[in-house]
Amino acid sequence: SRNLSSRVASYNSRIVGEGESLAEEVKLVKSDISRAMKRAADDNALEELGRAKAVLEGHGPGGDMRKLLKQPTPALLTLLLGQQCNLVTLQRKEAIKLKEEYHAFRDRCGVILFSFALVLLVGLLRADAKREAGEPFSLTPPFMVGVQGFLAWLLYFYTAMALRENVLKVNGSSIRPWWIHHHYWAAITMALLLTLPVDSSAVQAFVRKFLWDADSGQDVWVQGLVMMVQNRYQRRRMYTRIALGKNRAMDVVSGESSGGSGQLLFLYPLL
Repeated sequence: SRNLSSRVASYNSRIVGEGESLAEEVKLVKSDISRAMKRAADDNALEELGRAKAVLEGHGPGGDMRKLLKQPTPALLTLLLGQQCNLVTLQRKEAIKLKEEYHAFRDRCGVILFSFALVLLVGLLRADAKREAGEPFSLTPPFMVGVQGFLAWLLYFYTAMALRENVLKVNGSSIRPWWIHHHYWAAITMALLLTLPVDSSAVQAFVRKFLWDADSGQDVWVQGLVMMVQNRYQRRRMYTRIALGKNRAMDVVSGESSGGSGQLLFLYPLL
């Protein structure tokens, strides 16, 4: 047992010695890295590297040069347009036009969403007033046709948004995947709603809640209004961030989690 104890003590000594040796090496490496970073900072190397990276990502006259690299085509574009369809534009002006057209499309759709939903809401309230007055006249058949048309338009809107955002992404826009994916799910939801029978009492109850929820105050036309205000805010905010060098020219939505002081106060009541 004494022999075993001696061996254990020797083993422990070796472990302690190796640990101290490794700790000394780690300390030296850490010190070398610190000196190298300090030397690079003194030589403005990090700043130069940052500027070079910014030029590579689109802050130079050639635009986003990463587009020259072969990138995987998004699944939706491959499904609808095929694998050999090249949607990358190498001209900076053409890429900027794609982004401007995306913003214009959102503006137009915000107005349509607001107007379409408001007209349907007026039709719903008028039908309710006629019914409460005991009059036989009802707007139910044309009203439900209008609802089906509205759902079909929403299906087009969400599909078009997903397509445009995928095209922007392959042309250098930094769009987070969850933003595009939520348009996928919204389009699928609209397609499912279009398959439901319009003469069902459950569907009619859903449509009433969808257009006019008096309990929560959440109406579709209000969402259209919020969309218009949000589009205007995001464009102005992104213009400022691009001018400050915090975003690339092809970005469409700011990457920061919050706006400047007081800039979101106008959106909070609508949201």
